[in-house]
Amino acid sequence: MSSADPLIGAELGDFRPVALLGQGGMGAVYEAEDLALSRRVALKVLLSRFAEDARARARFQREIEHAVAMEHPHVVPIYAAGYERPHFYLAMRLVPGPDLARIVRDDGPLDEIRALRILGQVASALHAVHDKGLVHRDIKPHNVLLWGAGSSEEHAMLTDFGIAKALDDTQSITGLTALGTPAYMAPEVCLGQLATPACDQYSLGCMAYELLSGAPPFDGDAVTLREAHVEQQAPSLADVAPHLSPAVVKAVDTALVKDPRKRHKDVRQMALAAEASDDAFQRSRELRRVMAEANKPQEAAVRLSSEHGMSDEKVSQLTDLDRTEVVRLRRRHARRALVGRRQG
Repeated sequence: MSSADPLIGAELGDFRPVALLGQGGMGAVYEAEDLALSRRVALKVLLSRFAEDARARARFQREIEHAVAMEHPHVVPIYAAGYERPHFYLAMRLVPGPDLARIVRDDGPLDEIRALRILGQVASALHAVHDKGLVHRDIKPHNVLLWGAGSSEEHAMLTDFGIAKALDDTQSITGLTALGTPAYMAPEVCLGQLATPACDQYSLGCMAYELLSGAPPFDGDAVTLREAHVEQQAPSLADVAPHLSPAVVKAVDTALVKDPRKRHKDVRQMALAAEASDDAFQRSRELRRVMAEANKPQEAAVRLSSEHGMSDEKVSQLTDLDRTEVVRLRRRHARRALVGRRQG
Protein backbone atom coordinates (compact mmCIF):
# COMPACT_ATOMS: atom_id res chain seq x y z
CA MET A 1 0.00 0.00 0.00
CA SER A 2 1.22 3.48 -0.79
CA SER A 3 0.95 6.79 0.98
CA ALA A 4 -2.29 7.24 -0.96
CA ASP A 5 -3.87 4.36 0.96
CA PRO A 6 -7.62 5.06 0.71
CA LEU A 7 -8.26 3.64 4.19
CA ILE A 8 -6.12 6.24 5.94
CA GLY A 9 -8.57 8.78 7.34
CA ALA A 10 -11.61 6.74 6.30
CA GLU A 11 -14.08 5.41 8.86
CA LEU A 12 -14.78 1.72 9.39
CA GLY A 13 -17.55 1.59 11.95
CA ASP A 14 -16.25 3.38 15.05
CA PHE A 15 -12.64 3.30 13.85
CA ARG A 16 -10.49 5.59 11.71
CA PRO A 17 -7.11 4.27 10.45
CA VAL A 18 -4.33 6.83 10.87
CA ALA A 19 -1.16 4.90 9.97
CA LEU A 20 -0.21 1.61 8.35
CA LEU A 21 1.66 -0.67 10.77
CA GLY A 22 2.17 -3.68 8.51
CA GLN A 23 0.64 -5.98 5.95
CA GLY A 24 0.69 -9.65 5.09
CA GLY A 25 -1.21 -12.49 3.50
CA MET A 26 -4.45 -11.81 5.37
CA GLY A 27 -4.59 -8.05 4.98
CA ALA A 28 -3.17 -4.97 6.64
CA VAL A 29 -2.84 -3.70 10.21
CA TYR A 30 -3.33 -0.02 11.02
CA GLU A 31 -2.99 2.15 14.03
CA ALA A 32 -6.47 3.60 14.32
CA GLU A 33 -8.56 5.94 16.43
CA ASP A 34 -11.41 4.41 18.39
CA LEU A 35 -13.91 7.21 17.82
CA ALA A 36 -16.33 5.98 20.49
CA LEU A 37 -13.81 5.60 23.32
CA SER A 38 -11.11 8.10 22.29
CA ARG A 39 -8.21 5.67 22.33
CA ARG A 40 -5.75 4.17 19.86
CA VAL A 41 -6.17 0.56 18.71
CA ALA A 42 -4.66 -1.84 16.21
CA LEU A 43 -7.13 -2.35 13.37
CA LYS A 44 -6.68 -5.45 11.20
CA VAL A 45 -8.46 -5.00 7.87
CA LEU A 46 -8.81 -8.33 6.09
CA LEU A 47 -8.51 -8.90 2.37
CA SER A 48 -11.86 -8.43 0.67
CA ARG A 49 -11.99 -12.03 -0.56
CA PHE A 50 -12.47 -13.17 3.04
CA ALA A 51 -15.63 -11.10 3.38
CA GLU A 52 -17.36 -11.50 0.02
CA ASP A 53 -19.42 -14.54 1.00
CA ALA A 54 -22.29 -13.94 3.44
CA ARG A 55 -21.92 -17.42 4.99
CA ALA A 56 -18.20 -16.84 5.41
CA ARG A 57 -18.85 -13.52 7.15
CA ALA A 58 -21.33 -15.15 9.52
CA ARG A 59 -18.91 -17.93 10.42
CA PHE A 60 -16.09 -15.46 10.82
CA GLN A 61 -18.21 -13.43 13.21
CA ARG A 62 -18.98 -16.51 15.32
CA GLU A 63 -15.35 -17.51 15.59
CA ILE A 64 -14.25 -14.00 16.52
CA GLU A 65 -16.82 -14.02 19.33
CA HIS A 66 -14.81 -16.88 20.88
CA ALA A 67 -11.67 -14.76 20.62
CA VAL A 68 -13.33 -11.73 22.20
CA ALA A 69 -14.27 -13.92 25.18
CA MET A 70 -10.66 -15.10 25.65
CA GLU A 71 -9.06 -13.14 28.50
CA HIS A 72 -5.42 -13.79 29.34
CA PRO A 73 -2.52 -11.43 30.16
CA HIS A 74 -0.52 -12.91 27.27
CA VAL A 75 -3.28 -12.79 24.62
CA VAL A 76 -3.89 -9.55 22.73
CA PRO A 77 -7.55 -8.67 23.42
CA ILE A 78 -9.92 -8.25 20.49
CA TYR A 79 -12.32 -5.38 21.16
CA ALA A 80 -14.68 -5.58 18.23
CA ALA A 81 -15.26 -6.90 14.73
CA GLY A 82 -17.32 -5.43 11.93
CA TYR A 83 -18.02 -5.32 8.22
CA GLU A 84 -18.08 -2.19 6.09
CA ARG A 85 -18.35 -3.28 2.48
CA PRO A 86 -15.98 -4.58 1.23
CA HIS A 87 -13.88 -4.72 4.41
CA PHE A 88 -14.07 -7.04 7.40
CA TYR A 89 -12.09 -5.55 10.26
CA LEU A 90 -10.96 -6.42 13.77
CA ALA A 91 -10.07 -3.91 16.48
CA MET A 92 -7.45 -5.08 18.98
CA ARG A 93 -5.36 -3.64 21.76
CA LEU A 94 -2.43 -1.68 20.36
CA VAL A 95 0.77 -3.29 21.69
CA PRO A 96 3.77 -0.95 21.34
CA GLY A 97 6.59 -3.27 20.41
CA PRO A 98 8.03 -5.53 17.71
CA ASP A 99 7.05 -9.08 16.92
CA LEU A 100 9.40 -11.97 17.64
CA ALA A 101 10.16 -12.51 13.95
CA ARG A 102 11.66 -9.03 13.75
CA ILE A 103 13.68 -9.57 16.93
CA VAL A 104 15.25 -12.76 15.53
CA ARG A 105 15.76 -11.19 12.10
CA ASP A 106 17.54 -8.17 13.55
CA ASP A 107 19.42 -9.74 16.46
CA GLY A 108 19.78 -13.43 15.69
CA PRO A 109 19.13 -16.18 18.26
CA LEU A 110 17.97 -15.14 21.71
CA ASP A 111 19.95 -16.15 24.76
CA GLU A 112 18.54 -19.25 26.41
CA ILE A 113 16.98 -17.64 29.50
CA ARG A 114 15.26 -14.88 27.53
CA ALA A 115 13.90 -17.32 24.96
CA LEU A 116 12.59 -19.62 27.68
CA ARG A 117 10.85 -16.76 29.50
CA ILE A 118 9.05 -15.80 26.31
CA LEU A 119 8.16 -19.40 25.51
CA GLY A 120 6.80 -19.90 29.02
CA GLN A 121 4.56 -16.86 28.62
CA VAL A 122 3.27 -18.02 25.23
CA ALA A 123 2.77 -21.55 26.56
CA SER A 124 0.63 -20.18 29.38
CA ALA A 125 -1.59 -18.40 26.84
CA LEU A 126 -1.84 -21.52 24.70
CA HIS A 127 -2.64 -23.69 27.70
CA ALA A 128 -5.55 -21.40 28.55
CA VAL A 129 -6.73 -21.48 24.93
CA HIS A 130 -6.62 -25.28 24.89
CA ASP A 131 -8.43 -25.49 28.24
CA LYS A 132 -11.37 -23.80 26.52
CA GLY A 133 -11.39 -26.51 23.86
CA LEU A 134 -9.93 -24.16 21.24
CA VAL A 135 -6.86 -24.25 19.01
CA HIS A 136 -4.86 -21.25 17.78
CA ARG A 137 -3.72 -22.86 14.49
CA ASP A 138 -1.09 -20.29 13.50
CA ILE A 139 1.61 -20.16 16.17
CA LYS A 140 4.70 -18.42 14.79
CA PRO A 141 7.09 -15.61 15.79
CA HIS A 142 5.14 -13.11 13.65
CA ASN A 143 2.11 -13.65 15.91
CA VAL A 144 3.89 -12.89 19.18
CA LEU A 145 4.27 -9.20 20.06
CA LEU A 146 6.72 -8.01 22.70
CA TRP A 147 5.84 -5.16 25.02
CA GLY A 148 8.98 -3.71 26.63
CA ALA A 149 11.23 -5.73 24.34
CA GLY A 150 14.64 -6.31 25.92
CA SER A 151 13.66 -4.84 29.30
CA SER A 152 13.30 -6.60 32.64
CA GLU A 153 9.51 -6.43 32.18
CA GLU A 154 9.46 -7.90 28.67
CA HIS A 155 5.97 -9.24 28.09
CA ALA A 156 4.93 -11.50 25.21
CA MET A 157 1.42 -11.25 23.81
CA LEU A 158 -0.06 -13.82 21.44
CA THR A 159 -2.11 -12.28 18.67
CA ASP A 160 -4.40 -13.48 15.87
CA PHE A 161 -6.11 -15.89 18.28
CA GLY A 162 -9.39 -16.94 16.72
CA ILE A 163 -8.51 -15.37 13.40
CA ALA A 164 -6.75 -18.45 12.04
CA LYS A 165 -9.71 -20.72 12.75
CA ALA A 166 -12.12 -18.17 11.35
CA LEU A 167 -10.10 -17.76 8.17
CA ASP A 168 -9.68 -21.50 7.72
CA ASP A 169 -13.43 -22.04 8.01
CA THR A 170 -14.08 -19.08 5.73
CA GLN A 171 -11.77 -20.46 3.07
CA SER A 172 -13.48 -23.86 3.21
CA ILE A 173 -16.70 -22.08 2.24
CA THR A 174 -15.20 -19.89 -0.45
CA GLY A 175 -13.09 -22.67 -1.95
CA LEU A 176 -9.71 -21.13 -1.15
CA THR A 177 -6.73 -23.20 -0.04
CA ALA A 178 -6.25 -24.14 3.61
CA LEU A 179 -4.76 -21.57 5.92
CA GLY A 180 -1.40 -22.01 7.60
CA THR A 181 2.20 -20.91 7.70
CA PRO A 182 4.19 -23.80 6.17
CA ALA A 183 7.39 -23.24 8.17
CA TYR A 184 5.48 -23.92 11.41
CA MET A 185 2.76 -26.39 10.38
CA ALA A 186 2.43 -29.74 12.13
CA PRO A 187 2.73 -32.85 9.89
CA GLU A 188 -0.89 -33.81 10.48
CA VAL A 189 -2.06 -30.34 9.38
CA CYS A 190 0.08 -30.63 6.24
CA LEU A 191 -1.79 -33.88 5.54
CA GLY A 192 -5.15 -32.15 5.82
CA GLN A 193 -6.12 -33.50 9.23
CA LEU A 194 -7.99 -31.46 11.84
CA ALA A 195 -5.92 -29.14 14.00
CA THR A 196 -5.56 -30.12 17.68
CA PRO A 197 -3.66 -28.76 20.69
CA ALA A 198 -0.82 -31.10 19.70
CA CYS A 199 -0.56 -29.16 16.42
CA ASP A 200 -0.14 -25.91 18.34
CA GLN A 201 2.55 -27.61 20.44
CA TYR A 202 4.45 -28.63 17.29
CA SER A 203 4.25 -25.06 16.00
CA LEU A 204 5.45 -23.78 19.37
CA GLY A 205 8.35 -26.23 19.05
CA CYS A 206 9.21 -24.78 15.64
CA MET A 207 9.12 -21.29 17.13
CA ALA A 208 11.30 -22.36 20.06
CA TYR A 209 13.77 -23.90 17.62
CA GLU A 210 13.97 -20.61 15.75
CA LEU A 211 14.35 -18.44 18.85
CA LEU A 212 17.18 -20.61 20.14
CA SER A 213 19.01 -21.32 16.87
CA GLY A 214 18.13 -18.36 14.63
CA ALA A 215 16.13 -20.32 12.04
CA PRO A 216 13.13 -22.68 11.97
CA PRO A 217 13.82 -26.42 11.59
CA PHE A 218 13.07 -26.50 7.84
CA ASP A 219 13.52 -24.07 4.96
CA GLY A 220 12.25 -23.83 1.38
CA ASP A 221 9.09 -23.05 -0.54
CA ALA A 222 5.62 -24.05 0.67
CA VAL A 223 5.62 -27.45 -1.05
CA THR A 224 9.12 -28.30 0.18
CA LEU A 225 8.25 -27.27 3.72
CA ARG A 226 5.09 -29.37 3.85
CA GLU A 227 6.99 -32.42 2.57
CA ALA A 228 9.75 -31.85 5.12
CA HIS A 229 7.35 -31.62 8.06
CA VAL A 230 5.71 -34.89 7.00
CA GLU A 231 8.73 -36.91 5.90
CA GLN A 232 11.86 -35.55 7.59
CA GLN A 233 12.88 -35.43 11.23
CA ALA A 234 14.15 -31.99 12.13
CA PRO A 235 17.85 -31.83 12.99
CA SER A 236 18.21 -32.02 16.75
CA LEU A 237 18.48 -28.63 18.38
CA ALA A 238 21.70 -29.92 19.96
CA ASP A 239 23.29 -30.09 16.48
CA VAL A 240 22.50 -26.49 15.53
CA ALA A 241 22.83 -24.89 18.99
CA PRO A 242 25.25 -27.11 20.97
CA HIS A 243 25.52 -24.61 23.85
CA LEU A 244 21.95 -25.24 25.02
CA SER A 245 21.15 -27.25 28.13
CA PRO A 246 20.11 -30.89 27.52
CA ALA A 247 16.70 -30.38 29.14
CA VAL A 248 15.83 -27.59 26.71
CA VAL A 249 17.01 -29.63 23.72
CA LYS A 250 14.92 -32.59 24.82
CA ALA A 251 11.83 -30.43 25.38
CA VAL A 252 12.00 -28.89 21.90
CA ASP A 253 12.91 -32.16 20.14
CA THR A 254 9.95 -33.89 21.82
CA ALA A 255 7.55 -31.15 20.68
CA LEU A 256 8.76 -31.76 17.10
CA VAL A 257 8.12 -35.51 17.02
CA LYS A 258 6.07 -36.48 13.95
CA ASP A 259 3.57 -38.61 15.87
CA PRO A 260 1.39 -36.23 17.94
CA ARG A 261 0.81 -39.00 20.52
CA LYS A 262 4.54 -38.99 21.33
CA ARG A 263 4.83 -35.25 21.94
CA HIS A 264 4.44 -33.69 25.38
CA LYS A 265 1.13 -34.34 27.07
CA ASP A 266 0.41 -30.62 26.66
CA VAL A 267 2.24 -27.30 26.40
CA ARG A 268 2.30 -27.09 30.20
CA GLN A 269 4.52 -30.18 30.28
CA MET A 270 6.72 -28.64 27.60
CA ALA A 271 7.21 -25.51 29.73
CA LEU A 272 8.02 -27.61 32.80
CA ALA A 273 11.19 -28.87 31.13
CA ALA A 274 13.26 -25.80 32.09
CA GLU A 275 13.20 -23.60 35.18
CA ALA A 276 13.01 -20.29 33.29
CA SER A 277 10.04 -21.33 31.14
CA ASP A 278 8.29 -22.93 34.12
CA ASP A 279 8.75 -19.79 36.23
CA ALA A 280 7.35 -17.65 33.42
CA PHE A 281 4.40 -20.02 33.02
CA GLN A 282 3.62 -19.91 36.74
CA ARG A 283 3.93 -16.12 36.91
CA SER A 284 1.60 -15.79 33.93
CA ARG A 285 -0.92 -18.05 35.63
CA GLU A 286 -0.77 -15.83 38.74
CA LEU A 287 -1.30 -12.68 36.68
CA ARG A 288 -4.31 -14.29 35.04
CA ARG A 289 -5.73 -15.20 38.45
CA VAL A 290 -5.34 -11.64 39.73
CA MET A 291 -6.99 -10.16 36.66
CA ALA A 292 -9.82 -12.70 36.75
CA GLU A 293 -10.54 -12.05 40.44
CA ALA A 294 -10.62 -8.27 40.04
CA ASN A 295 -14.12 -6.86 39.64
CA LYS A 296 -12.85 -4.02 37.47
CA PRO A 297 -9.60 -2.88 35.82
CA GLN A 298 -8.90 -0.36 38.60
CA GLU A 299 -8.79 -3.14 41.19
CA ALA A 300 -6.52 -5.24 38.98
CA ALA A 301 -4.23 -2.24 38.51
CA VAL A 302 -3.79 -1.76 42.26
CA ARG A 303 -3.03 -5.44 42.82
CA LEU A 304 -0.60 -5.71 39.92
CA SER A 305 1.25 -2.68 41.24
CA SER A 306 1.23 -3.48 44.96
CA GLU A 307 1.48 -7.28 44.92
CA HIS A 308 3.64 -7.82 41.84
CA GLY A 309 5.70 -4.63 41.73
CA MET A 310 4.88 -3.85 38.10
CA SER A 311 5.74 -0.48 36.62
CA ASP A 312 2.97 1.99 35.88
CA GLU A 313 3.61 1.52 32.15
CA LYS A 314 3.17 -2.25 32.28
CA VAL A 315 0.09 -2.05 34.50
CA SER A 316 -1.38 0.44 32.04
CA GLN A 317 -0.73 -1.94 29.14
CA LEU A 318 -2.23 -4.97 30.87
CA THR A 319 -5.33 -3.27 32.26
CA ASP A 320 -5.94 -0.92 29.32
CA LEU A 321 -6.10 2.04 31.71
CA ASP A 322 -4.43 5.35 30.98
CA ARG A 323 -1.06 5.63 32.70
CA THR A 324 -2.14 8.74 34.62
CA GLU A 325 -5.07 6.75 36.02
CA VAL A 326 -2.70 3.96 37.09
CA VAL A 327 -0.44 6.49 38.86
CA ARG A 328 -3.44 8.00 40.65
CA LEU A 329 -4.66 4.58 41.79
CA ARG A 330 -1.21 3.52 43.00
CA ARG A 331 -0.72 6.72 45.01
CA ARG A 332 -4.18 6.51 46.56
CA HIS A 333 -3.54 2.91 47.58
CA ALA A 334 -0.17 3.90 49.11
CA ARG A 335 -1.79 6.71 51.11
CA ARG A 336 -4.51 4.41 52.44
CA ALA A 337 -1.92 1.80 53.41
CA LEU A 338 0.13 4.45 55.23
CA VAL A 339 -2.90 5.74 57.12
CA GLY A 340 -3.80 2.18 58.06
CA ARG A 341 -0.35 1.53 59.50
CA ARG A 342 -0.46 4.75 61.53
CA GLN A 343 -3.86 3.94 62.96
CA GLY A 344 -2.69 0.46 63.81
